[in-house]
Amino acid sequence: MAWLVWHNRNELWLGRPAGKAEDIGLQASQYVLEFIEQQTALKVPDHQRLVKWSRPPIGKIKVNVAEKVFSAHQMGVGVVIRDADGEVLVALSEKFNEGGDGLWRITRAMWSAILLCWEMGFHSALVECTNASLLALLQSHDTCYTEQNGSKTLTDLIVSNADQGRPFNCLIHALLLPWVADVAREHHLPSALLWIQPAMVLDIYYYYFNGFANVISEDTKDPSCLIQLPGLPLLTSRDLPSFLLASNTYSFALPTFQAEFEALEKDTHPRVLVNTFDALEPEALKAIKKFNLVGVGPLIPSAFLDGKDPSDKSFGGDLIKASKDHCYIEWLNSKAESIGCLCFVWELIGKEEKEMEKFSCREELEEKGMIVSWCSQVEVLSHPSVGCFVTHCGWNSSLESLVSGVPVVGFPQWSDQGTNAKLIQDVWKTGVRVEVNKDGIVEGDEIKRCLELVMGDGERGEEMRRNAKKWKELAREAAKEGGSSYNNLKDFVDEIGEGNCCLNSVDLEVHG
Repeated sequence: MAWLVWHNRNELWLGRPAGKAEDIGLQASQYVLEFIEQQTALKVPDHQRLVKWSRPPIGKIKVNVAEKVFSAHQMGVGVVIRDADGEVLVALSEKFNEGGDGLWRITRAMWSAILLCWEMGFHSALVECTNASLLALLQSHDTCYTEQNGSKTLTDLIVSNADQGRPFNCLIHALLLPWVADVAREHHLPSALLWIQPAMVLDIYYYYFNGFANVISEDTKDPSCLIQLPGLPLLTSRDLPSFLLASNTYSFALPTFQAEFEALEKDTHPRVLVNTFDALEPEALKAIKKFNLVGVGPLIPSAFLDGKDPSDKSFGGDLIKASKDHCYIEWLNSKAESIGCLCFVWELIGKEEKEMEKFSCREELEEKGMIVSWCSQVEVLSHPSVGCFVTHCGWNSSLESLVSGVPVVGFPQWSDQGTNAKLIQDVWKTGVRVEVNKDGIVEGDEIKRCLELVMGDGERGEEMRRNAKKWKELAREAAKEGGSSYNNLKDFVDEIGEGNCCLNSVDLEVHG
């Protein structure tokens, strides 16, 4: 009973649907009956029952993970996280309609444990499970997820390709992999960072690590205090990346970002390819003189951008597939003539059909909208029936709304999302950001207010729709042949291909 109360409280806290209070007692009874049934059927040798749980060191947490087979196509996962005093910090129990062998099942359970740790803000833990193979795999030095092993793997790939007559001309790496630039330097290869957030976010981090840390830290204590950074609009604390705020609990973030900038500064001519375009962030792309920030975005599949390749509709690997292929598009098609009707598509990623059936208000919701476990977001946004996008303001989502010409109700949560919401509301003026109450909660009436503002006939709603249409045209103009992003990327590729790209400098000592 206590666990179910805690679980539903967590669901509400994380912004996810929770069950009815009156259903908790029934669910608890079902769990107890399942437990008794399994305990009765379970036959464990006495010597195995003597194994005791051991405490983690002080300051650490321990995660115990287990899986249970109910049938060939159904399994269960159990996760318990305790501190050094043995206190249970959080626990999880889930059922999945999935099969697989023993290693696959415990790996699935481990993935649930990792997600739970991440949601709760735990980034370092001791892990116990019954599968020695998985523990050995996690402890293996053959993986490439650390800097040391990642560098070795990449080096082997560079050498192998060169030996086969297919040498690399350049290394391009995404965020959080600063060691790739070091590998490129060792092999006398040019490198570039692909920045997948707005240029303004990069500028803010740069200023934080280069003389403005005290200014930013002090001003974040007062939500109303204005923060002035060179070449950027006036900001408040809520407009900053969450990793710069006093409330940040992700200790890994700032050192990793700092390492990115240190890696860039080692280069003679540091280049950053930014998923933005010149017209969208003209000042931010030029704010940092020592870095060459190049707008090459929006990085959106061709079918929804320039239309040159109608078959290009995917980002290259959708992790979750629709259970009912494109049923949401058929539903949207049926709403094409519903002028003035407020309908919605609500995507609940990762929720299985049986879980979605538990929503107490599902029938009422589906009278006006459609709930799906997965959809192609950019495909939905590109549909002419869509007039507003309620979004967490992730950068991909923000760009997709611009390319599609859809106004936004911004509901930022963390990382760069607050900065993106600032750009959407105050700079591009294509949407509105929700306001929290004195307890930090966004109430239903506030969401309604924002929706009516964006979708209504008022002057501000009209302005947002005009601006959304303007940025849609500018985004597509940048991406098409002869546009700014097309030319920027072509110049970069030509420079690499011709071997004219300035290599990272090295010190040589010549003896005569």
